[in-house]
Amino acid sequence: MTSPTSRLCVSQSAAVCRICYSGENSGLKEEPLISPCNCKGTMGLFHRSCLNEWLMSSNTFACEICRFRFDIRRIRRPFGAYLRASNAVTERQTLITDILCFLVLTPLVILSVIVCVSLAVDFIDDDKEEPTKGLPKVEICLGLLSLSFVLLLAYGIWLSATLHFHRKSFKLWQEQNSGAEVVDQLSLEESILVTSVVPNPVEWVLLLWLSGNLVSELSNVGGGSGLGIVKARFLTIH
Repeated sequence: MTSPTSRLCVSQSAAVCRICYSGENSGLKEEPLISPCNCKGTMGLFHRSCLNEWLMSSNTFACEICRFRFDIRRIRRPFGAYLRASNAVTERQTLITDILCFLVLTPLVILSVIVCVSLAVDFIDDDKEEPTKGLPKVEICLGLLSLSFVLLLAYGIWLSATLHFHRKSFKLWQEQNSGAEVVDQLSLEESILVTSVVPNPVEWVLLLWLSGNLVSELSNVGGGSGLGIVKARFLTIH
C-alpha cells in the first residue's frame, strides 16, 4: 500500500479516502469516511479499515503530515482465525493430530482404569469370602491399582503438555498477527483549536484578571508605553 503523502493529487472538491481514493459508498469499502487527525479537507478523510491497514503495514501510529498521534487499540484475532490462517498450517496439522490422539487415548485410558479397579475390587471381595494363605491377591490388587494410577498420571501429563503447547502457539500467532484499530477521539478533537493553545481554567482566570488591569492601566498610559505593558503581560502569561 502506497504512503498517503505520495497521493497529494486528490481533488479538493471530492470527498474521498486519502489512501484508497474511494468515496463513502463507492468501491468495495461501503463505509463512511472519518477525520481522525488534524489534517483539513480531503487530506484528513479516511476509511477506518484503510487507516487501520496502513498503520499496521507502515508500523507507525502517527499521521505523516500533521503528526497527530492516533490512539491505537490492539485487536487480538480469535481462535477461529488461527485455524483458518494460511501461515499456521503446521500448527493446525499438529492440533488435528493431537485431537485424534485425544479421541483415541481418552476412552482407552478410562476403560483401562475401570477394568483395573474392578478387578482389584473383585480380588478383595474374593479374598474376604475365601481367605488364602500368602499375599498373591494383595499383590495383584496393588499392581492393578498402581497401573491405574500410572495410566492416569501419564495421561494427565500428556494432556497438560499438549494444551500448554497449543496455547503457547496460539498466543505467539496472536502477537505476530494482531490487528490495530483507531479509537474515536472526535469529542476531544472538536474541543481543540489546532492552531492555538487552549488555556486551562487557571489561565482563563488569570487572563480575565489581567485584562481588567490592562484596561485601567492603558487608560492612564498612552502610545508606546501602553504597548510595552501589553507585551509584558503577554510574556508573563506564556
